[in-house]
Amino acid sequence: MDALLYATRAGPQLLFLPNLPSIVLPSLTLSFLAGLLPATSLWSPQDPVPQISWFQGDFDQALKQAKRSKSWLVIHFWAEWSEWSQRQKDESLNQPEVIQALQSMTLMDVEASSPHFAKLNEQFKPRTFPTLVFVRADGKADEVVAGFMPAVDLVKEVERVRKGQNTLTFWEHKVQLEPQDLEARYNLGNKKWDLGDDQGYFAELEAIRAADPEGKTLTRRRIDLRELQEDVYGCRREGKELHLEPLLEFLAEETYDELLWEGWRNLAGIYEGEELKAYDLCRQSHRRAWKFVPADKTDQYALEVAWTYYNHADKGIKASEKRFALKLARDAVRKAGKQNNALVHSQGLYILAHCQALNGQMKAALSTLQEAVRLYPDDKFHQAALDAMKEAAEGA
Repeated sequence: MDALLYATRAGPQLLFLPNLPSIVLPSLTLSFLAGLLPATSLWSPQDPVPQISWFQGDFDQALKQAKRSKSWLVIHFWAEWSEWSQRQKDESLNQPEVIQALQSMTLMDVEASSPHFAKLNEQFKPRTFPTLVFVRADGKADEVVAGFMPAVDLVKEVERVRKGQNTLTFWEHKVQLEPQDLEARYNLGNKKWDLGDDQGYFAELEAIRAADPEGKTLTRRRIDLRELQEDVYGCRREGKELHLEPLLEFLAEETYDELLWEGWRNLAGIYEGEELKAYDLCRQSHRRAWKFVPADKTDQYALEVAWTYYNHADKGIKASEKRFALKLARDAVRKAGKQNNALVHSQGLYILAHCQALNGQMKAALSTLQEAVRLYPDDKFHQAALDAMKEAAEGA
């Protein structure tokens, strides 16, 4: 969980929901860096400062207006004390492309101390600030966009919802058409969880168990794996001894690559936790997970593993493991550069430089950070890392 970005309400299996940020690094996160990349805007200094027109009234009145306009009611949950809420308002919601994307919708602004908050918080259960909840005509949430997003990404999310892609209505319709499609039902359950419908989430899981009582399908196996993981995390939350044998037995028998990647990756995090501090087993688990990483997650996971290894510099890491981390970071940076993926490339340069330093290649590390500063001057991490590394090199 990205502690910098998300302040969640407690809930079962929260750690395993698919729509939450997947990469967590000790001092660097993908979602955090996303906010540091320069946002693209069509506004020029000569234009009037754009502003969103917020609906003045209560929820029922706003919903009636949305029905009349045959569009969405969008509720913006935020908090005055939340830095990410302020950034959303200052850097995303005031951008003309975002305002244009939301133009035909009824927009309701709900701050945590406002009179409307208590009732709407109970009704829609936002798990973090800021959150945009898209409400359909029957008053039921159809989608939620949680956390800070740069303007360009927020526009994409709004357009996705407008097109009805991956929304509650989308998955409800798919399950109605194909009730035996367990993956669709699983996605419907996860969407219900995202929208605060915990009972609906567990009802879909029970329907999947009933359809596959022997636990042979990928969907059912995924549920079983995540329940085993939640048992471990439940013990961690309650301060109890961690019993990993059931999880290890599950992975020993598993044949689905997707679940082997997820299981070993999560196990690496468990080994690294304060309860065990089994850093060697953590790295071994990452190496096992790497064999099964999905193609579309290779670059991000490569950087996650490389950063973990770098942070184990004083924890018995072997020379071969240092070289492995360097190779992962270098390959991820090279691929991101070819694909013009600025987010992964920016983070990759940062991690690559540290892995170069880990392997004693200080000159190369300084050169990599200098390149990062040149390419991404608005990213404060690169300049800070460059200054710190120069100081360390001079003091060596």
